Amino acid sequence: MDKIKEYSVRYSLLIISSILLLIALHRIIAYYIPLWNDEQGYYTHAPLVPFVIGYMIWKNRLRIGAEGLSCSWLGPVFSLFGMLIYIAASAVGYEIACGPAILLFIFGICFTFLGKSCTRILTFP
Repeated sequence: MDKIKEYSVRYSLLIISSILLLIALHRIIAYYIPLWNDEQGYYTHAPLVPFVIGYMIWKNRLRIGAEGLSCSWLGPVFSLFGMLIYIAASAVGYEIACGPAILLFIFGICFTFLGKSCTRILTFP
């Protein structure tokens, strides 16, 4: 029963962090949406990426379950560094650097809540 409670708290924190990330990054998402919808654009595949990522997570669910979840306090360092890059790039109007900063932030969140071994599985499936 304690494992279920631990996992529910961890997943709740992960979902809350993801929602707060979307709220915090609404400006950059608004910047990218016209790029995603451009008929001649290079990024028209972008709306499919979350579905592909969801499938990859589902496909590796047994490997993730076998590794077990752990917390890492190194994750907030990655998240903080990603947010600093994002803030600096937003301040100077360099939106292209915001994309990698967001990825670094998400990597830090995964590293924090899932641990090193699960993050490695999700990063390099």
